[in-house]
Amino acid sequence: MSYASVMVPVDLGPAAVPRIKLAGGLAGRFGAVLIGVAALSVVEAQLIEDDGRPAGESLIEAEAVFQRLAGGRSRVEWRSAISEPSSFLAEQARAADLVVVNRPDPTIARGWTSTVAPGAFLLASGRPVLVTPPHVDTLSARCIIVGWKDTREARRAVRDSLSNSHFGPEG
Repeated sequence: MSYASVMVPVDLGPAAVPRIKLAGGLAGRFGAVLIGVAALSVVEAQLIEDDGRPAGESLIEAEAVFQRLAGGRSRVEWRSAISEPSSFLAEQARAADLVVVNRPDPTIARGWTSTVAPGAFLLASGRPVLVTPPHVDTLSARCIIVGWKDTREARRAVRDSLSNSHFGPEG
């Protein structure tokens, strides 16, 4: 199995750095385009503007973090909007072969990506989602858990993806 595009949600929180590094590593491993995505809800944008800053400034900062961590890759895309974050990410995920998100961490201050519930996002996007711990920036893939439904189609998809996996010791 090969991925042509890896998408990662970007925010200004502490979990963003390892999440972007991990997604960038996977994109490099597969020769894929790395796509960064950020969104602010209308309410968040208004709160930022009430503090005296333009809302777009936060999105520009998030893009700068993403570009810095993308490490000068030639195949990089950026997408951002003032929109409901979970819906925007699910909509943008249509262009991704894999989306890298963090599982929620209650010790980290809330950012827009903490409002993205991995399970709900998986169902809304219909795309493959890699859910990582918040502070992990590399993937060794020595132990992989696959969530699936016991149907013929799911068994076939799991078998096919495991037999073509680039996550093994040789890949």
